[in-house]
Amino acid sequence: MQELTGSSVLEPRQDRHQAFVSDYGETADVAFAISSSHHATASGWPTEDDHTSPGQTYDLDDFTGTHGRVPLVPGSIAIPRALSSFGLLVLHEFGHAASSILFGFVADLYNDNVEPQLEIVPINRKRRDNVGDPVPAEFAVLDGKTYMSDPNRDGLGYPADWLSYHPVLRSTLPNIMDLSRESATGEQSLFDEVTEQWFRDRLLWKIDR
Repeated sequence: MQELTGSSVLEPRQDRHQAFVSDYGETADVAFAISSSHHATASGWPTEDDHTSPGQTYDLDDFTGTHGRVPLVPGSIAIPRALSSFGLLVLHEFGHAASSILFGFVADLYNDNVEPQLEIVPINRKRRDNVGDPVPAEFAVLDGKTYMSDPNRDGLGYPADWLSYHPVLRSTLPNIMDLSRESATGEQSLFDEVTEQWFRDRLLWKIDR
């Protein structure tokens, strides 16, 4: 892992993780690196699947994506040791790392940023055309099932200048992907309905290899 200059972010050295676990005869889907660095902000980078391996397709609205069975480059997470006991923070970063760099990225929901190099197909966030437009009632159709939007952002409220909107949650608590480091101390938050189903399909496909 490496410390990003000019910030508090600890970033995984994703290019080195597969070689490291290969020495132990393993293939990693997601690799965690824990550091004693004073950089206090964790980060996670998504998986690059090996699409020469068998794939399972899914349909999200008008996009057809593929879950690869085997990783080419594992999803990677860098966690400062002081934060490693924050269970939901670890799960939040897992949400990034277990997603796909090409066929479905699970994004942060606590800001309105767009990361075009990653969000080729964002699973859990959409954007309205104009600030102030109402949140559409329907969020997405995943494999023929319609999922509704969250009109109130888990009770947190969408800031007035945001374009983003999110899928409906399975509880009244903030989404796991809507938790920043400062708010990741609870133990009850969940993924939204779309992300949970998408991850369930993806992970079951990989586990079954």
